[in-house]
Amino acid sequence: MTTLTAPNNRPLPGKHNTAGWIVAGGQGTRMGGVDKCLLPWRGDTLLAHTRARLQPQVTRCVLNANGDVTRFYPAHWPSHDSIIADREPHCGPLSGIHAGLSWLQDQPEQWLLTVPADCPDIDTALLSTVANQYRQQRLLLACAGGHKHPLFGVWHRSLLVEVTRALQDKNWKLMALASELGAGWVAFEHERHFHNINTQEDFEALTRSE
Repeated sequence: MTTLTAPNNRPLPGKHNTAGWIVAGGQGTRMGGVDKCLLPWRGDTLLAHTRARLQPQVTRCVLNANGDVTRFYPAHWPSHDSIIADREPHCGPLSGIHAGLSWLQDQPEQWLLTVPADCPDIDTALLSTVANQYRQQRLLLACAGGHKHPLFGVWHRSLLVEVTRALQDKNWKLMALASELGAGWVAFEHERHFHNINTQEDFEALTRSE
């Protein structure tokens, strides 16, 4: 099989060279300290639905989570080895991105497709839609309905240097880093694919939509 490449000779992101990175991240302070991604929805957890929609698009799924991993494995995640903690915790979502890119350095994949763990209706064509807009960028992020969603995106493994520097400089805001890195923004038609759960009200709205 011939591997398609972009003009800069980086392979285009695709299922064969992209790992899925599910960011469980925060401590759920706005949800009473519970793991938002373990909330029940449609007969399973939000995390299970997220993984089910992401898995067919990538080589494998890895869960980025901190603390005691036994709350995920074996009840809610199939492998202890595919749960990776932040190397630089307490820096917001950028900690999760940094952990993913650090992990990727020793893996065969070139790209990391990142999504939050509490978004059970992610677009099943997320990666292919992003790849269709690839024009040499090392970072492509999603937007929909006039809103930008920087935790949904494809990161090239070479970005570890810049992400590490941002952590060291305490430049933790993903939007600011995306601008600095010249990220490409890929427009999606339906914003519902990017709704995640931040508050109890968000979760109640999700359950009402069933």
